Amino acid sequence: MKRPLFFLSIFALLFSFPLSAQIDSLQVDREDLRHFPWQEVLSSTLPFAGMSVAVAPQLDRDIHALRGRYVPSVRTPYDDYMQFLPWTMQLSLGMIGLEGRSASRTELLVADALAMATMLTLVHPTKWATHRLRPDGSSSNSFPSGHTATAFLGAELLDLEYGARYPWLSALGYTAAYATGVGRILNDRHWASDVWAGAGIGILSAQMGYFLSDMIFGDRRKTLFESAPQDCLPHTLSLQYATSHLLQHYYGGHRRQALRQEVALTIPYDSEMNWIFDLGITGGIVLPYVDLPSQDAKREWYVGYRTDVSYFPSSRLALGLSGLFAFYPKPPHDEACTMLGEYGLRGHLDYYVRPHRSIRLFLGASHCSAYYPSNGGSGEDSDYRAEALRSHIEVGVSLLLHL
Repeated sequence: MKRPLFFLSIFALLFSFPLSAQIDSLQVDREDLRHFPWQEVLSSTLPFAGMSVAVAPQLDRDIHALRGRYVPSVRTPYDDYMQFLPWTMQLSLGMIGLEGRSASRTELLVADALAMATMLTLVHPTKWATHRLRPDGSSSNSFPSGHTATAFLGAELLDLEYGARYPWLSALGYTAAYATGVGRILNDRHWASDVWAGAGIGILSAQMGYFLSDMIFGDRRKTLFESAPQDCLPHTLSLQYATSHLLQHYYGGHRRQALRQEVALTIPYDSEMNWIFDLGITGGIVLPYVDLPSQDAKREWYVGYRTDVSYFPSSRLALGLSGLFAFYPKPPHDEACTMLGEYGLRGHLDYYVRPHRSIRLFLGASHCSAYYPSNGGSGEDSDYRAEALRSHIEVGVSLLLHL
């Protein structure tokens, strides 16, 4: 039961700073923004720091064991190159003169240099001080992940410079950073907590770089975080990356635990006052933990669609429900089974770090049925019968990129 604490701790982190104060601060005139936005910076970095603390040591071992069971032979160097993609995008766009946050190329380069200096100052001494052995045993400088820190540094620099005007650029940068972090785990170079810590350091370093650059160039009234107008929709398209812990209860009697990785793409199809309704597609994989019998520990792929209903009490917070309808086309538990069907409901709490990026915490329950051909049925004329298979209790966290 230690695994769910990994996700439950994130719920506590969200309330570790006063939300109401920062909601009101978004409405003040820029002339009053002369101080370092501690609450804003902490709100975007604390979840990553908290995940790093919550992951170690139990889920570090579990996720490493999942990697060893399902993808033991993966060795791909894509993360060595992808870590630089978001930063390369930001620098390239700045050099060709695309209008962004910085008033000049010099200001952009100074912000980037200060951000990189901050990141190196945080990463390398920490590696030396912790002396943590890498999961592949190659060296003792695992914590935190430098590749992930570099990738999220670039993603946040790209977001701060161009995210307000071109949120799709922010989505590209964070997708590349997310893929880099996943690559470090798949390549057995880092523990999961190394990756989460690296992500937080990268984001914090980018924010420090821009804050110090604003001080140097006399732009103290700038703010790193701006709220969208109250009369605008929060988003037009959302890309979601979710990780959750599943507690699966089979109606036959036994239980198991699993890790769910999910990606979703949603669009708003209706809005009214402070309400917004989203509809989209989703897909993912369920990975049972390896302390189960081998015949019951096989990966399960699924696709489906989802609906989100969210209420916005403020520009930074959203409360709502999500409906999930999915099917598993190749269920591994029984060769006679044609597919699994899952339907469920999730309650969620969204915190908008920026108008185009938010963190979602969710808790849900769902039901799975197994579908078998009826006796005597064959080909396209087959009828199917459904048998109740299992129920899920789920707790998780997701990153939402709003375009």
